[in-house]
Amino acid sequence: MTQKNRDYWEERQVKREAKAFTTIQDIEKEYQIALSKAKQDIIKEISRITTTYMNDNILNYNEALKFLKGDDYKVWKKDLHDYMKEYKNLLKNSPLDAQKLYLEIETLSAKSRISHLDSLKTQIDMELTKLIFGVEETGKNSLNSVYRDTFIEVTKDLGINPVVSRDKIKTVLDKPWSGANFSQRLWSNTDKLAETVKQEIVNGMIQGINLKTMTKRVSERFETAKKNDVERLLRTEVNYVLNQATLDGYKEAGIEKYEFSATLDNRTSQICSELHGNIFEIKNIAVGLNYPPMHPRCRSTTIPIIDYESLAKTEIEIQKNSDTIKENEAIEATEDKQILSYGGTIRRAKELTKEFENNDVPWTTIAIREHIDEALKNNALPKVVSPEEFEKLSKSHKVLYRGVADTENITAKQLNQEFKYGALKYGDGRTIYGRGIYSTFTKETAEFYAYDAYGDGGGELLEMILSPNAKIVSYKDIIEEWSNSGVNTKKVENMTIFDDFIGDVGNFAALKGYDAIDVDSFQKGHDYVVILNRGALIVKK
Repeated sequence: MTQKNRDYWEERQVKREAKAFTTIQDIEKEYQIALSKAKQDIIKEISRITTTYMNDNILNYNEALKFLKGDDYKVWKKDLHDYMKEYKNLLKNSPLDAQKLYLEIETLSAKSRISHLDSLKTQIDMELTKLIFGVEETGKNSLNSVYRDTFIEVTKDLGINPVVSRDKIKTVLDKPWSGANFSQRLWSNTDKLAETVKQEIVNGMIQGINLKTMTKRVSERFETAKKNDVERLLRTEVNYVLNQATLDGYKEAGIEKYEFSATLDNRTSQICSELHGNIFEIKNIAVGLNYPPMHPRCRSTTIPIIDYESLAKTEIEIQKNSDTIKENEAIEATEDKQILSYGGTIRRAKELTKEFENNDVPWTTIAIREHIDEALKNNALPKVVSPEEFEKLSKSHKVLYRGVADTENITAKQLNQEFKYGALKYGDGRTIYGRGIYSTFTKETAEFYAYDAYGDGGGELLEMILSPNAKIVSYKDIIEEWSNSGVNTKKVENMTIFDDFIGDVGNFAALKGYDAIDVDSFQKGHDYVVILNRGALIVKK
């Protein structure tokens, strides 16, 4: 590779850092908006209780300790039911968080009588818990994006092109660096805020302050969290993920040393200033001691110390490995890369059925499809490009739209972020043209599903293009082969699980090796494309 001087690397790292912080700005704003809403709801509840039970515009401590009765208790119990609903949803997606929530519910339920103060404290916990559900997932997706973009750019600058490992990303995001990972810090921050607000209310009651003063104090606590805690948490996590992606890039290229590079200005900490320019060995890295982040809001990065002779050898080795992989893929192409015949499709289905049975996975249609996708590598992440690059591509390729709506458990924005950067998930919805991800060439149709179909008005569009190399089959052709073969009527085998594997036209097309089904070619006006392989998509960021 071409030798690059220190100035080049310093400039590249500055640009990567700026890009990373731009990525996180949306979640930072979303977090602050969520805090504002929680603040409003909590202040409303304080006002309700105080207005109902106040004495001279003051709710004193003794009054607050009186037990709820009648309608007031019923209202509180409804909130408890909402709490349980949250718990059930968490059981599916985040068992550890569900356990945490259940312990709190159990404690509350054990009380036969609930005081006004207990009710108010519970409302605070509930509002802040709801807040975290949305922010946590969106934040993880954004940090995922920071890692991917940084790793790709660093390795490209080093002259290599390794695959971005989802396992590495997960390891980085889950690692409890400096005692905790992103999710743990997020929950911890929220718990601290909840306790601070609750204590502020208790103190106010004991002191006998009025509603206006109490509201002001609670509001100030939230504003402090918005200005300080949100920025500190997210910007520190971005720096950590950015530098971990950089480190993984160094390791892929065989880099053994790095130079500590601080952002030198009037905000630079003493510890970062003193480390600036020092050289360390990668094998001796310790985050917080000689590798950033060194402290909250740290802006420091690193510069690789490159042995160009060794790097050239690494490049040759990577190329050899790549050539070997390509050779192996060419050997396996008869089964894995080409469109299989009917007989080949059935053989593949039988093999995957046996694997599925041996894995002892709960038997559902979604689990079967996920098993097929995993085996065929159809759950690969799509290629996400900038709006500018997507605009260029759209001039020569038809744009597909995917419209999704907000649900009770997840927002449309989160669903689309997950589709771009997270695990591929299937729902139990209508699959008239086979199981897959439904998209359309007509923007208005996608908008209907995003904003109108479910009546709540909350939704979002995803814009994408099928890769030029994507293997697409018309619905007319695949339905004819599928129907004429008899697999849809279960005439092939008397195996129930096998029947489910092969008894869906989307599964059948995926097993054959197709990336998508074009429905419009079968029935004009039904301009759907059923995506079978997410990895065959180019998606607008």
